[in-house]
Amino acid sequence: MTVQIYKSTDSGAPVLSGQFGKLTDLLDACLVNGYGSKSAAGWSIAYTASNKRSYRMATGSSTGYYLNVQDNTPGGSYGAQEALITGFKTMSAIDTGTGQFPTYTQSSFYSSGLGGLLVRKSLTADATARPWVLLADGTVFYLFVETGDTTGETRNCSFGDIYAYGPGDANACLITGQTSTGGSSSYQYTAGIINSYPLTTTLAGNYMADTWTGLSGSILVGKCTDYQKGGQNTCCGSSSQISYPNGPDNALLMAPIFVYHNGSIRGYMKGLWNPLYNRPIAHGNTFSGTGNMSGKTFLAQYCSGQGVPGELIAETSNTWS
Repeated sequence: MTVQIYKSTDSGAPVLSGQFGKLTDLLDACLVNGYGSKSAAGWSIAYTASNKRSYRMATGSSTGYYLNVQDNTPGGSYGAQEALITGFKTMSAIDTGTGQFPTYTQSSFYSSGLGGLLVRKSLTADATARPWVLLADGTVFYLFVETGDTTGETRNCSFGDIYAYGPGDANACLITGQTSTGGSSSYQYTAGIINSYPLTTTLAGNYMADTWTGLSGSILVGKCTDYQKGGQNTCCGSSSQISYPNGPDNALLMAPIFVYHNGSIRGYMKGLWNPLYNRPIAHGNTFSGTGNMSGKTFLAQYCSGQGVPGELIAETSNTWS
């Protein structure tokens, strides 16, 4: 499917701020309708209400699962600065469906009656415009927002299918987001990875719709990368024990972000990479791949995971695989 990149600096781009409905405005524009010269990513709106949406990813080569968004003070004390998201396998109305992930039991600290994860929009509950970047195809999106909590650093979330290793894996849909209110980077888990063995340690704020067998329902998962950097819990691109650039080829080394649970690697996140160094590329800078990465282009995004400053590299070319 075609990869699209959307930015707050685009002509006609929606404005994201700490006001009700601004996240749904952004997702409507990027995922469903398009804006200016930008085509939509190919999703649809299944159900709608005031400042609420149920989005469905493109069907066919995807799970076709749904993302429910409450951008109307769904509960708690965080107000318009944050919205609540949760996934469903099927839906019959706004906020209503089967196969919810995470379930209310797994995220019952919210008073919305629905449960879910948080998307941080802004430090302030006002009309201050916040810079953002969203990358998507018809099966997954990644949203990075410079909320103002930390200058030049994003808070982020994601929803959609991973690249699954199991050929019959019909439930390989991942949702990531904050598990607590506020702007602290310690609440961020989209950028988090686990550096411990065995592969049974889970990571808060990372849920899949089900196991590959489809018999368990919503499951908390972990993420890791090829290069196991020091510490049990850390952030993508947060530290390094190798030199940058890499000596033999003068290169920036990156690795996929693998998703695992129950001691097995389920697959990896499409179009998202872990640099094996501490913020090697300045926030917002772009670069092109060489060697076996030829033909690919990339965008650097500063972020934090579990209080550790790090970086994610997003693949911006139509080359996700």
